[in-house]
Amino acid sequence: MSTSSKNFDLREFVGDLFTIVKDRAMDAGQPRTSTQPTSEQIEVAILATLVETPKNAAEIVSALALTSAGVWMPTAGKIHPILSKLTEEKSVSVKTDGDRKVYSITKTGKTALKNAAEKPAAEPAGTRSTGSTKNLLNCDASFLKSASKLGPVMLDVAQTGTREQQQAAAAALDEMRNKLHAILAEK
Repeated sequence: MSTSSKNFDLREFVGDLFTIVKDRAMDAGQPRTSTQPTSEQIEVAILATLVETPKNAAEIVSALALTSAGVWMPTAGKIHPILSKLTEEKSVSVKTDGDRKVYSITKTGKTALKNAAEKPAAEPAGTRSTGSTKNLLNCDASFLKSASKLGPVMLDVAQTGTREQQQAAAAALDEMRNKLHAILAEK
């Protein structure tokens, strides 16, 4: 979308939306494999979401969905047992705030996250990576940690930034997208 105009261009927005839908439709015919992460991957992802700020379960679920680019839509039913396990292992601590439990990463959790970042992720059984259906959940923990920090900042800019700040942010995102493509092009 163009950032040079201060007015919203509905035609441009619809065109961009159409392009996204068309790209997703092209992927629809591709064979899909399971994109469900292992329990270990979920643990690392949860710990990564808690590095910056404590979160309740709903916020963790939202952060995981955001960092997986929508490939994995976690549920509270999948997250709660793992949060309980992490609490028992003392990787996270929990406090009650009103009617919600708020989770924070502990020193033990930070150590576990650091150790996970140092070892390569294992491919979950029955998955394979092909073309655009690559398993986005099977990635380095340090990447997950960094990616989880980006979503909240983008929301802050969208909700509270001035037009000029949003335009500067759009330019920075475009530049970063190009740099990321360059990294992927390296072999």
